[in-house]
Amino acid sequence: MDNRSETKHSVLPGGYFIPYPLLQQTDIKESGLTGFLRVLGAEKKLIFLLTIVSIAVAVAVAFLLTPIYRAEILLAPVSDDPSAASSGFANQLSGIASFTGISLGGNVGGKDEFIATLQSRVLIDIYVRENNLLPIIFEDDWDNGAGKWKDNDLSNVPTLWDAYKLIEKKVRQVTVDKKTGLVTLAIEWKEPELAARWADGLVKRANLYLRQKAVEHVESNLAYLQEQAHKSNSVELQRVIYRLMEAEVKKAMLANVNEEFAFKIIDPAVVPEEKVRPRRAIIIVVGGVLGFSVAYAVALVLVRRKTKPETDAQCQ
Repeated sequence: MDNRSETKHSVLPGGYFIPYPLLQQTDIKESGLTGFLRVLGAEKKLIFLLTIVSIAVAVAVAFLLTPIYRAEILLAPVSDDPSAASSGFANQLSGIASFTGISLGGNVGGKDEFIATLQSRVLIDIYVRENNLLPIIFEDDWDNGAGKWKDNDLSNVPTLWDAYKLIEKKVRQVTVDKKTGLVTLAIEWKEPELAARWADGLVKRANLYLRQKAVEHVESNLAYLQEQAHKSNSVELQRVIYRLMEAEVKKAMLANVNEEFAFKIIDPAVVPEEKVRPRRAIIIVVGGVLGFSVAYAVALVLVRRKTKPETDAQCQ
């Protein structure tokens, strides 16, 4: 008797056949919706448990993370020479100014320098030092009751450099709109009031810093012009130098009275009411999806391990 007649098989075109045990093995490994539902039904308790645990962990993480708020202030960099309107004759004297070694460019630098100053380390250092922000930024290292750092080792005490690295990386963002030229300064911090205060404060300090630099530049020019006027024996040259000095004095006056010297505030910072992160709903959804994916992968491995001995025995 032909043994093949006693074995359940499937005949393929050409007279080839596949024994039934191999068909069973193929069914176990089949993919698609049928295989997915089969694994889901076989290990539904495990999949459900691991998914619930993953969601619970995601919920805990979402609510344990410190909320971060974002305050933004919209700025328009002032033109490179705000005093040009009051010193129209400056262009006529540019040749003489170059001869005497004086730059009539108006402000120190221009828009690019203004923006670079807003992003600079020196501005952060000044603002943090003047407002004593180190204990606030590194509050975990500060003993508020004793009014000193918890660690007595000076090498472990946070410095201005540490503050700058933290602020540059996680707190302050400066973006420039290439189409409009407008600048947005954003501060992200866990306390919304501080975020808005720091945004406004940094802009005011940048304006003050650049005003002071402009005044110092003017004073240096005036000192040089005065020296040249005393040295010159030409009445005409002295007259031109005095006109240059008059232009420099006007620049200094404009710098001293203009609080928005480098940046004009278009939209001031307000205390944010909504946090920017963590996005709890997204964290929970992602946690649930990842948990289910891991649970299904584990269940798939278990199902295949359970069915392999059975199929091996049937093949024998």
